[in-house]
Amino acid sequence: MKKTQLTKVKTTYKGAPIANHAVVMYQSKKVSLVDVDFKSKWCKVTGLLSSDDLGNEVIFIEAQGRTPETSLNKKFNRTEPTGICLPEFKGWRVHMAVFQRYTLSIVFTKNL
Repeated sequence: MKKTQLTKVKTTYKGAPIANHAVVMYQSKKVSLVDVDFKSKWCKVTGLLSSDDLGNEVIFIEAQGRTPETSLNKKFNRTEPTGICLPEFKGWRVHMAVFQRYTLSIVFTKNL
């Protein structure tokens, strides 16, 4: 297991929710747990693209009715989703993704 470490968050589709940074909380050869911190509060996971042009899985996040306007990117309508990926996990599969207050928690698996 690696110590907790920062990893790059790439925004592949810009929308209203704003991602800050990601931290790898646990990693083994087959399973990784990653928390992505967001400026935007109370969003929800709305979709998953199994592979972008570079082979990364993309997770789409959307604001909900109770998401404060002040935490969203004002250049976009609040209904515009944001798509993010974590390039370090190219070739891994998103097993689960859930949004809790300011944090998107992701479980990645590899060859299970």
